[in-house]
Amino acid sequence: MVHAGQVLKKIREERGFTQKQAVRGVCSSSLLSTFERGKDENSSLTFDKLFGILKNLGVSSAEFEYVLNGYKSTPFFQLMDDAGKLFASGNHIALEQLLEEERKKIVTPHDKLTCLMLKNMLSEIDSKVTLSKDEKDQIINYLALMDYWGYYELTLYGNAMRVFDACAVKNLSNDMIARSAFYINILQNRSLVASALVNTVIVLIGYDEIESALAFNQRLKELANRKDIFHKTLHLFNEGTLDFILGNKQEGEQKMLNAIDVFKYTKCFDLVKVYHQNYEGIVEYYGK
Repeated sequence: MVHAGQVLKKIREERGFTQKQAVRGVCSSSLLSTFERGKDENSSLTFDKLFGILKNLGVSSAEFEYVLNGYKSTPFFQLMDDAGKLFASGNHIALEQLLEEERKKIVTPHDKLTCLMLKNMLSEIDSKVTLSKDEKDQIINYLALMDYWGYYELTLYGNAMRVFDACAVKNLSNDMIARSAFYINILQNRSLVASALVNTVIVLIGYDEIESALAFNQRLKELANRKDIFHKTLHLFNEGTLDFILGNKQEGEQKMLNAIDVFKYTKCFDLVKVYHQNYEGIVEYYGK
């Protein structure tokens, strides 16, 4: 198994931090050096100190755990997967139970934010549940303060974006593009960025921010220039959406339907359901 110190060293060096910069206000450089060499058999680097170093590096504990685990599933990823299935099935009772279970486990600020993610998912299928202004601000402030966005931040933003106003969406989506560069080559993270850009365009269209929507669609097009079909399909759907709204309804509708057909062909049936609902909403609202 890869030692945590080796992973920490890899992240630190790839982000351009010296040991002195990484430990500022936390511990000595020599302690970090010992940990990075895998010589900390007595666990002299406590969890509090490790979290402090991660904070200096702009890495969430969930992201560090993800890298440490060889980019494989962790409890957080499993939680989001379970919550996503409950959300997709509309099972608000089970999702509420899951939220209550996670609330009992709250220890860190990240735990609180994770519960807000679950609460926001619940609010979309249960009209009695809503995020308060203070809860929205907690998410916005956390994301605004993070110098680097990894899987955790991308998941948090993608989950909550639709409850923010146009100004917050534009600012945070720009932050996302700038601050997720370190992890963009991880396919799972790149997919989250692409999905968030799709939602950015849709949200901004809803606020009649067409010029901004076009700008973010261009960023999605740049991401789609990579060879994976998923991102090209997302861009095709967005392009169709914008064409439809800007008056080229026949061509725009066909592009949206073509994108949905690609998801069908590749057996991404959850995406078929989501984007078909988006398609119907766009046609109904802007087709008049």
